[in-house]
Amino acid sequence: MITYLSGHFKKITAAKWLISKLNSSFLTCSYDMSLCLWSHSGDRWSFSSFDIPMLIDPSLRHYRFCSEVSTIPGGSSKNLQLTSLAIHPKHLYAVCGSAQGSLWFLDLSNNKLLNYIKPSSFRIIEMSFSPSGNFLAIAYSNGSIMMYDVRANFELLLELESPVKTNSKCENLHKLYYIGVVLFQEPSSSALESTIISSKMPSSYISEPAFYSISSHNFSVVRVQKIYVKAGKLIKDLLVDLLLDEGKIAGFDVHPSREYAFLLNDVGYLYIYQLHLAQLRGKIRVLPNAWGCKIDPSGLYVAIAAPPRTDNELNTESKPSIHCLYLRPGRNR
Repeated sequence: MITYLSGHFKKITAAKWLISKLNSSFLTCSYDMSLCLWSHSGDRWSFSSFDIPMLIDPSLRHYRFCSEVSTIPGGSSKNLQLTSLAIHPKHLYAVCGSAQGSLWFLDLSNNKLLNYIKPSSFRIIEMSFSPSGNFLAIAYSNGSIMMYDVRANFELLLELESPVKTNSKCENLHKLYYIGVVLFQEPSSSALESTIISSKMPSSYISEPAFYSISSHNFSVVRVQKIYVKAGKLIKDLLVDLLLDEGKIAGFDVHPSREYAFLLNDVGYLYIYQLHLAQLRGKIRVLPNAWGCKIDPSGLYVAIAAPPRTDNELNTESKPSIHCLYLRPGRNR
């Protein structure tokens, strides 16, 4: 253990690296309705806290310590929790989502609340900006994954995944399936990065290059799609389905090189797929029943969220933990 960081009062629900603006910095959100910006300086970490209720109304400064407060934009105070966040790729902006389907857009450089939107009443599980920052994909607890234009009154542009049809309650699907989405740019290639230009295309779309999404809302399939502009509309083309032949999906992420996708299953394996060939290049043994994996910006490490482990001899249970794996370059990477 290198260090232990403490800044939230309740469960942490998301953590994202600030890659484009700051080095050695990341953002976290929590059920306590706050964001923490963590920065590394010298040999220690420091953090700045952003309290969503206080940014909306300074009189709500004791929101996290009170059981009853007035309703704030984004929903009633009951069960109002931050569940997801995304960082804009070009500006120091963040968007955080709640268990009630609300979104708050923040300017982290001056602690300013930019906008509030509620596109759905379903719990927000995961969010991802497109490489240009013009579009935002949102994965909801009912299994649907929608893409919105963040510049045009949050217009719904594309449905990446339809809602899951099941006998279970929609709001609990995220406990049964791993629901998530990552938008990314393909490595440099004139064919892959070309922009389709049409005389009928809105001027705001002319400079929009093609990009890619990887998403899942079921037990065994992660879908890779290409998204591009045609005749003034966003179009999605299915490229490949990445399959797991054992267990169920428990997490995934795209390597910073954008050449590999990492798929985690719940029986204790991390699969590595080469994206443009859709080939399985190897798998790494990890702890079973893990739920969630993220690759750091250097591409050398992957963090696995490990469940509590029980010591049979002592009949004690450990706390949940994060395990970090070093991805050694070379033939065994």
